[in-house]
Amino acid sequence: MIRHAMGFDIYGDEYKKYSAEDSELWDFCRNHSPLYIYGAGKFGTAFATAFEMNEISYNGFVVSKSDGIEYRGHSVIEVGQLNKVCGKNAGVLIALKKSFREEVLEEYSNYFD
Repeated sequence: MIRHAMGFDIYGDEYKKYSAEDSELWDFCRNHSPLYIYGAGKFGTAFATAFEMNEISYNGFVVSKSDGIEYRGHSVIEVGQLNKVCGKNAGVLIALKKSFREEVLEEYSNYFD
């Protein structure tokens, strides 16, 4: 079971406003390993960009259905594979708009604590 999943709201270029020193987002990233981004669309890309700009490493992307290809040089795994690749200290950042994020957390509650 993944013990830590968190969603953050991000719009447009807002990811540039995050401060690596004092943001709840960066605390979440620093305290969890491995770290995955759930979503490889607009929000997932924005968070990946923010991570790269702030030198935060992440292991890959989680999606509901994967064709096994890489995205931005990282693996893309299906949510069903999370327990195989993640330990108890893993973090999954839910990078979806709020309505979808709540749906994902409900649908996959057996994966997230």
